[in-house]
Amino acid sequence: MRSENAYYSSDAGVYFSLLAFLFGLLSANDAFAYKLIGSDWKYNPNPMGKAFEICLTNAPSGAEQAIKDAAKVWEYPKFKFTFKTNACSSGGQFPADNGTNQIDFGALPVADAPGATKPFTADTKITECDIRFNPGLNWHTGSGDPPGDRWDLRSAAVHELGHCLGLADMPENPFSTDPPVMEKSLAIGQKRRALTQDDKNGRAAIYGN
Repeated sequence: MRSENAYYSSDAGVYFSLLAFLFGLLSANDAFAYKLIGSDWKYNPNPMGKAFEICLTNAPSGAEQAIKDAAKVWEYPKFKFTFKTNACSSGGQFPADNGTNQIDFGALPVADAPGATKPFTADTKITECDIRFNPGLNWHTGSGDPPGDRWDLRSAAVHELGHCLGLADMPENPFSTDPPVMEKSLAIGQKRRALTQDDKNGRAAIYGN
């Protein structure tokens, strides 16, 4: 069982969702690259100045730490995700254009999807970014390798936070031995928590080296 991130764009912004069951193979020519959503936070003096809140309602034990550890993966001198006190200010709505970057667990547009991300945009600016994970999945939140029957929350969170940073999905490359965290598929039991050079190049293309 695999999942993929399908995305579509509209006048209201860009929406990303981890869908279930990826079928299809792409050529090796799709490797060694990155894609941008076209909007980001670099208009701020401190790019990610708007902190995220985590709503732990329906979250598995250890979820907060797993998400914050995933955020640290993207950290470098030009960009840093920050967090404020845990809260559920969206009232269970996803996405909620309420001025708060929120990460929560709840029902998704695709019922069996692991997670989804919605960046709210205004021209080239991301003004808010909401992430939701599926509380019905068997999540692994520990620091060790995930068992084969569990989804790795850290890996999923690294990917979704990449969308909030301004990166789009990369197509799956079956020939790659070191796929980027922004590759659109993630298998159950798979761990993909460390940035590859492609991920770093995409981050640098937005915020600089």
